[in-house]
Amino acid sequence: MGSGLAFDDFKNYNLSNCFFTDITNLLSLIEDPNHKFELNDYDQSIGSLSGCSLVAVLIHFQEEVNEKNLECFAYDNEKNKLEFKVMIDSKKRLVFFMFDLQYLKEFNIRQVDCIAQTPIKHYVSRNISLISYF
Repeated sequence: MGSGLAFDDFKNYNLSNCFFTDITNLLSLIEDPNHKFELNDYDQSIGSLSGCSLVAVLIHFQEEVNEKNLECFAYDNEKNKLEFKVMIDSKKRLVFFMFDLQYLKEFNIRQVDCIAQTPIKHYVSRNISLISYF
């Protein structure tokens, strides 16, 4: 897995990127009222972090997430607990489970289940196929 510093770099880059994309879309909308916003699909997206490829799985919360009360888990199809990093967006409604692609390949993990739970609710995303990343 990447170091904490690399994770911070990833988080800072992507949050800045989201901010500037929003500003660009807003300026384009002012120029042209028919402008279509750019859509970035982060669900199961693949990115690169210091030369380390990542697969990110997104869980969207309907309410704001309190990081202190959030517990996240990920399992393969044989119910083995997996290593991953968690990132929460600035609006505290999107939780990204980030898996090191090399780790997934090394252990031949082709399918994952992700669980994000708060004291009140839990969200589950099951049977997420990762075959297209291999």
